[in-house]
Amino acid sequence: MSVLLRLAYANVLIALNAGGFACAALLAARVEISWGPLVLPTIAMYGVYTYDKVLRFDPQDSINDPKRCAFIVAHRGLLLTSAAVLLLGGLVVAWCAGWLAFILFVLPFISGILYAAPVLPKRYRIRRIKDATGLKSIYVAAVWSATAALLPLSIAGVGLDSAIAGFAALWVFLRMFINTVYFDLGDVEGDRTSGTQTIPVVFGFSQTRTLLFAVNFVSAWILWVGVVAVGLPPSLWILALAVIYGHIYLKLASPTRDLGFLCDVVVDSEGLVLGFLCLLLSL
Repeated sequence: MSVLLRLAYANVLIALNAGGFACAALLAARVEISWGPLVLPTIAMYGVYTYDKVLRFDPQDSINDPKRCAFIVAHRGLLLTSAAVLLLGGLVVAWCAGWLAFILFVLPFISGILYAAPVLPKRYRIRRIKDATGLKSIYVAAVWSATAALLPLSIAGVGLDSAIAGFAALWVFLRMFINTVYFDLGDVEGDRTSGTQTIPVVFGFSQTRTLLFAVNFVSAWILWVGVVAVGLPPSLWILALAVIYGHIYLKLASPTRDLGFLCDVVVDSEGLVLGFLCLLLSL
């Protein structure tokens, strides 16, 4: 098993993805990139995904991603301990940063519980948010938008009612919508077996990929509007690399290809790669 896959299975890459998008949000706001606004989104996503994958341990994942499940079973104690330690530290830092930062920090955990819990009565066919076609991806992308875009901006003192915050939140939402639906492309077999009506299960692989190409184009248009019409810093053109990056992994997706490495490493590293480039640009 490669080092990159181990980092993916340990939820390290998905956590660093959040830190990377946070770095891009700070670049958009023209504020100094510091550790506080980057670390909290990273810790929050590490904690919530560790809870979801390790503590809750959905049996459906054994069909969709058996290698990840085997890794989780082998390292369950270490993953939970590291997540608990980091979350306790994150809670203290977030509390010191103010009530808004604290709320945005704990939001993913509250959202994670609601995501998998049967919130509707038994008489309803669909009881969980994760089982509603389309709603699952919108919900997850919205949580990411709040955590990876709004949380770092609030810590940096940027008003969340500003055009910068609106741009960052919308742009992260679109990128993470692509992310979550792309993962569903690789989970079609397990989702169909469990009766989960994801977008690829309902509309098929080809139509879903066409939808993601369209969303990728919309994210490019939003970037153009932000820089040209709204007057955000020209340095944000570096975000166009994410659009190109997304176009490449969408082109690589096919019904006959094993999307495991693409999903776990390539797609979940988009924000990390982008954040590294933004950090270099800011320096």
